[in-house]
Amino acid sequence: MPKVEGHLGNRGWKDKYDTEFKGKGDQGYQGPRASPVVAGNMVVTFGVNGTLSGLKAASGEKVWRVETGNVPRFHTSSSPLVEGKFVVVQVGTENAGGVTAYDLATGDVKWQWTDEAASYASPVLMTLGTTKVVVAETDRSIVAIGLETGKTVWKTPFPLAAKGPPNYNASTPVLDGTKVFFSGIARGTKAVQVEKKGDAYSAKDLWTNKDSSAHYGTPVIKNGHMYLLTANDNLVCVNVATGKTAWTQSVTGRRGYGNVVDAGPVLLAQTAAAGAKLLVVDANEKEYTELAAYKVSDTEVYAYLIATGNRIYIKDKTSVILFAVEEK
Repeated sequence: MPKVEGHLGNRGWKDKYDTEFKGKGDQGYQGPRASPVVAGNMVVTFGVNGTLSGLKAASGEKVWRVETGNVPRFHTSSSPLVEGKFVVVQVGTENAGGVTAYDLATGDVKWQWTDEAASYASPVLMTLGTTKVVVAETDRSIVAIGLETGKTVWKTPFPLAAKGPPNYNASTPVLDGTKVFFSGIARGTKAVQVEKKGDAYSAKDLWTNKDSSAHYGTPVIKNGHMYLLTANDNLVCVNVATGKTAWTQSVTGRRGYGNVVDAGPVLLAQTAAAGAKLLVVDANEKEYTELAAYKVSDTEVYAYLIATGNRIYIKDKTSVILFAVEEK
């Protein structure tokens, strides 16, 4: 993994290790799927074959490296969650795996949760009173696991569709206070409210929007509405209070692969179709309003784009591309 100076494209340092990629349905995409995490003076990476690494941010020097074991059929795609002294990742396959927490300083295992198998979605942090929990989308549920204990705090079922490929959980849950929003192939988008009764927590169903199913990317919540790319290549706006669809816009896509990013006053939407344009969209719940569209690559773009300041970073199949946004 190289560190690149953003405005110049100069390489600061590089970390590498030997690995063998044995692709199947994903054989054309050998690179990492998980995003690195910067935590203080450390960078944590999660490689395509489940290699978890802790590196010094300043120099790239390896502090620790852990082989987490077997990987799912499309390889490791879940990004790490770093909170305090914990690094939390989904490990293993769709048949045997779970969620594991490692020590940020040493890479030692802190706890393992193996009640269910792994998925491709990334874990996220939720705070319930004074308790921090890890919310993860497994192969069959949305589960909250105590950050300090590794024990189940609450769980709500989210089984895969009965039949028909593709069939997996990949869209990361989105949190808004004690509400959790999640979506999956052929199962629509759901919202639950986490409630406490006595000493126990549970997830109460709020609504289900059966018409809008995220295939790959994570929805974005902005100004009381959720924006997501669906499996049938629609960009959809959903009211988070009611679950009702506000508008739907067809886009040039590739079976729902792509991402939506909150870029302040606008949304950026990029599908994975080769040559598809980066869409600049007004965060407007009344109607779809496209402000601009730019071709950013000739190849497929699966990775999340990064928007920071006046810069947009795009990673396609072969390179990282920097675009500068200029005011007129």
